[in-house]
Amino acid sequence: MNNELLTVGDAARELSLSPDTIRSYEKQGKLRAMRTRGGQRLFQLSDVKRLKADRHAANPRGLQ
Repeated sequence: MNNELLTVGDAARELSLSPDTIRSYEKQGKLRAMRTRGGQRLFQLSDVKRLKADRHAANPRGLQ
């Protein structure tokens, strides 16, 4: 299991989404985040990749 941590921007690039959408996904419980002492959200790469696979399975042609 890869424990690499991604910032909001990194997760957004990995998923081809906006940073605001990533924040919304976290608030909705679709993507779990850890917080630094300063309040920055960090996401596990494995969670981001799982969400990417789930999104692709739900929409294999990439249509939103």
